[in-house]
Amino acid sequence: MSGGLVIYDDRCRFCRRSVALLQALDRGGRLLRYEGSSNVAALQEAGLTPADADEELKVVLGGTVHGGYDGIVQAVAQLPVTSWAAPMLKLKPVRWAGCRIYRRVAARRKCRGSTCRP
Repeated sequence: MSGGLVIYDDRCRFCRRSVALLQALDRGGRLLRYEGSSNVAALQEAGLTPADADEELKVVLGGTVHGGYDGIVQAVAQLPVTSWAAPMLKLKPVRWAGCRIYRRVAARRKCRGSTCRP
Protein backbone atom coordinates (compact mmCIF):
# COMPACT_ATOMS: atom_id res chain seq x y z
CA MET A 1 0.00 0.00 0.00
CA SER A 2 1.10 3.55 -0.67
CA GLY A 3 2.20 5.98 2.02
CA GLY A 4 -0.77 8.26 1.55
CA LEU A 5 -3.62 9.40 -0.63
CA VAL A 6 -3.66 12.64 -2.61
CA ILE A 7 -7.09 13.84 -3.72
CA TYR A 8 -7.38 16.76 -6.11
CA ASP A 9 -9.94 18.47 -8.36
CA ASP A 10 -9.51 16.40 -11.51
CA ARG A 11 -11.69 18.76 -13.55
CA CYS A 12 -9.23 21.61 -13.04
CA ARG A 13 -6.35 21.84 -15.49
CA PHE A 14 -4.13 23.73 -13.00
CA CYS A 15 -4.78 21.05 -10.35
CA ARG A 16 -4.04 18.22 -12.79
CA ARG A 17 -0.77 19.85 -13.82
CA SER A 18 0.24 20.39 -10.20
CA VAL A 19 -0.45 16.75 -9.36
CA ALA A 20 1.43 15.65 -12.49
CA LEU A 21 4.48 17.41 -11.07
CA LEU A 22 4.06 15.59 -7.75
CA GLN A 23 3.67 12.29 -9.62
CA ALA A 24 6.84 12.95 -11.61
CA LEU A 25 8.75 13.62 -8.39
CA ASP A 26 7.17 10.43 -7.00
CA ARG A 27 8.33 8.46 -10.06
CA GLY A 28 4.83 7.76 -11.26
CA GLY A 29 3.10 7.30 -7.92
CA ARG A 30 5.22 4.79 -6.03
CA LEU A 31 4.86 6.37 -2.58
CA LEU A 32 1.58 8.27 -2.82
CA ARG A 33 -1.68 7.35 -4.50
CA TYR A 34 -3.27 10.09 -6.60
CA GLU A 35 -7.05 10.16 -7.09
CA GLY A 36 -9.28 12.76 -8.65
CA SER A 37 -12.25 14.22 -6.82
CA SER A 38 -14.59 12.46 -9.25
CA ASN A 39 -13.52 9.08 -7.78
CA VAL A 40 -16.36 8.40 -5.34
CA ALA A 41 -14.64 5.37 -3.78
CA ALA A 42 -11.50 7.42 -2.99
CA LEU A 43 -13.63 10.17 -1.43
CA GLN A 44 -15.43 7.64 0.74
CA GLU A 45 -12.12 6.06 1.76
CA ALA A 46 -10.85 9.49 2.85
CA GLY A 47 -14.14 10.52 4.47
CA LEU A 48 -14.50 13.53 2.18
CA THR A 49 -17.40 15.02 0.28
CA PRO A 50 -17.01 16.11 -3.36
CA ALA A 51 -17.20 19.75 -2.18
CA ASP A 52 -14.35 19.14 0.31
CA ALA A 53 -12.20 17.62 -2.40
CA ASP A 54 -12.90 20.37 -4.92
CA GLU A 55 -12.10 23.12 -2.40
CA GLU A 56 -8.39 22.32 -2.11
CA LEU A 57 -5.88 19.54 -2.56
CA LYS A 58 -6.16 16.96 0.23
CA VAL A 59 -3.48 14.58 1.44
CA VAL A 60 -4.56 11.74 3.72
CA LEU A 61 -1.80 10.20 5.84
CA GLY A 62 -2.45 7.81 8.69
CA GLY A 63 -6.14 8.73 8.77
CA THR A 64 -5.42 12.47 9.07
CA VAL A 65 -6.54 14.82 6.29
CA HIS A 66 -4.23 17.71 5.44
CA GLY A 67 -5.57 20.34 3.05
CA GLY A 68 -4.21 23.10 0.85
CA TYR A 69 -0.68 24.28 1.56
CA ASP A 70 -0.35 21.89 4.49
CA GLY A 71 -1.35 19.05 2.17
CA ILE A 72 1.37 20.01 -0.27
CA VAL A 73 3.92 20.11 2.55
CA GLN A 74 2.85 16.62 3.67
CA ALA A 75 3.16 15.29 0.12
CA VAL A 76 6.60 16.90 -0.27
CA ALA A 77 7.68 15.30 3.03
CA GLN A 78 6.77 11.83 1.73
CA LEU A 79 8.97 12.01 -1.38
CA PRO A 80 12.69 11.29 -0.92
CA VAL A 81 13.69 13.77 -3.62
CA THR A 82 11.87 16.65 -1.85
CA SER A 83 11.65 15.56 1.79
CA TRP A 84 14.61 17.77 2.69
CA ALA A 85 12.47 20.85 1.92
CA ALA A 86 9.56 19.94 4.20
CA PRO A 87 11.08 21.30 7.46
CA MET A 88 11.71 24.67 5.77
CA LEU A 89 8.18 24.77 4.35
CA LYS A 90 6.83 24.34 7.90
CA LEU A 91 8.68 27.37 9.32
CA LYS A 92 6.17 29.99 10.50
CA PRO A 93 7.02 32.75 8.00
CA VAL A 94 7.24 30.33 5.08
CA ARG A 95 3.98 28.59 6.04
CA TRP A 96 2.27 31.96 6.52
CA ALA A 97 3.26 33.05 3.01
CA GLY A 98 2.58 29.61 1.52
CA CYS A 99 -0.96 29.45 2.92
CA ARG A 100 -1.79 32.90 1.59
CA ILE A 101 -0.35 32.18 -1.84
CA TYR A 102 -2.18 28.85 -1.99
CA ARG A 103 -5.50 30.49 -1.08
CA ARG A 104 -4.97 33.27 -3.61
CA VAL A 105 -4.18 30.84 -6.43
CA ALA A 106 -7.08 28.55 -5.46
CA ALA A 107 -9.51 31.48 -5.40
CA ARG A 108 -8.41 32.61 -8.86
CA ARG A 109 -8.86 29.26 -10.55
CA LYS A 110 -11.22 29.61 -13.48
CA CYS A 111 -12.27 26.03 -12.97
CA ARG A 112 -13.93 25.58 -9.58
CA GLY A 113 -16.09 22.73 -8.35
CA SER A 114 -19.18 21.92 -10.37
CA THR A 115 -18.49 24.68 -12.92
CA CYS A 116 -15.43 22.82 -14.20
CA ARG A 117 -15.31 21.21 -17.58
CA PRO A 118 -13.03 18.27 -18.50
